[in-house]
Amino acid sequence: ALFTGACELAGRDYDALVMRAARGFSASTARELLGALRERPCAPLVELLGRRFATWDGLRVERRREAGEALRAALHPEVPVTGAELDARTHWLFSVSVRDPEGLVRALRSEGFDAARGATSLQAIPAPPERPETAPERVARWMEGVVFLPVWPEIPASERARIAAAVRAFSARSGTPRGARAT
Repeated sequence: ALFTGACELAGRDYDALVMRAARGFSASTARELLGALRERPCAPLVELLGRRFATWDGLRVERRREAGEALRAALHPEVPVTGAELDARTHWLFSVSVRDPEGLVRALRSEGFDAARGATSLQAIPAPPERPETAPERVARWMEGVVFLPVWPEIPASERARIAAAVRAFSARSGTPRGARAT
């Protein structure tokens, strides 16, 4: 909250700062990184990876899936959820697409939730011939309105219900969701 408040006072975009820090590789840095990735990792990194694999918690993935499904059900059908039509959903990321994504981010932040835009690393790819309904133009329109919602297993059901209510209320105030136009 202090960081986001400081960003607002300084007139800086919180999402842009976070995305730049997370993806801040120039072309030359990216080439250096790719070269470094081709080298054998150091012993501490190998140990860390070993520990992560040994302590893998498949139950947490299931709890994350359940949390995402609960929020999806609370939003449906008022708000289009990215990937809602998929058979297998784990909700590693949970996003919706709306006509006014910046407005939704502001509304959720005013309720104390850290919603985010910044899907800059995601891109539409050409559709295979057998799936013309997944045209890149449609996906690009969808992505223009994407907002990532904070959904992980540790968020209590009561807070997920507040997120859903805030998103539904915003969607009702702002008109038809982006997904209704993009389909």
